[in-house]
Amino acid sequence: MNCVKQQLEVIGMQLDSNIFPCIKDGGIVVPSTQCNTPHFMLGEIDKHEQQRQRRPSTESWQGNSGGQGATSRSRPASNTTQIICSDIKQKYLSEMEAVKVAYPRTQVWTEDNGIWLLTNSALLEGSNLSATLLVCLPNDLTKLPKAWAFWNGLIWIGERHTNFPDGSICAFEPGDETWLMGQSLIKLLDLYTLWACRHYYLKEFGRWPGYQVAHNAYERFSEFKDDEFCGCNNFDKKYKDCCKPKDSVAKHLEGVSNFSWVIGLGKRTPPVRVLDFMYLGKPLPKIMSLY
Repeated sequence: MNCVKQQLEVIGMQLDSNIFPCIKDGGIVVPSTQCNTPHFMLGEIDKHEQQRQRRPSTESWQGNSGGQGATSRSRPASNTTQIICSDIKQKYLSEMEAVKVAYPRTQVWTEDNGIWLLTNSALLEGSNLSATLLVCLPNDLTKLPKAWAFWNGLIWIGERHTNFPDGSICAFEPGDETWLMGQSLIKLLDLYTLWACRHYYLKEFGRWPGYQVAHNAYERFSEFKDDEFCGCNNFDKKYKDCCKPKDSVAKHLEGVSNFSWVIGLGKRTPPVRVLDFMYLGKPLPKIMSLY
């Protein structure tokens, strides 16, 4: 096993033990034992993560800063009134100098309705596989950021733990307050980086590392591996020892109809205009057209 894969294996083992890695400049993920001056240790500064350690496994909670269940992150259209805040756009712009230190390859575009970022996460030192992140930050405080990730800028990273139907990154549960509108953009990019690193582990070892959330039986049954943590409230149990037996029973797959409705009877995939920008160099889509 080469050094890159060994380091990835250690990160996965730590995530399985609910020990979060560090993110260094350039979007390099390292095991917690190798931390010097990271941006922060993911999970350790989150008060909800600390509270979750004290909660009984039967209590209903909404996850942690690891990859979360896709259906719980879907954002169907609503009649919510837009709350436009020019201050948040200026706040994000004021962070760009620091963002470009933490993620040196960051490019920035502004428009009336928000900001676009394109950046790169190296993921692991010595690896030839990196994640290119395309992030939109709307001015509307009722709309969360959206982001898409691509291996080396070429191949979309999905479908596990992406939102329906647009394939955007699902790196945390909004209700868990892991990241809130107006908080650090570096922290947001670090969460996306950790999500991509989990996908790297999935690619190499065939399973999702660490705790995860999925509220729908069909989603768990169709995507989760036996040795992954279950996505229900018993978050610390393996799927095969928890929900898989009941998920596999036909009556528990009645969620298929609801699941199909949520995803619009289609596969998760990035919007055509996002792919046109990434692959063909066409103009970025208008931010509000993606909501």
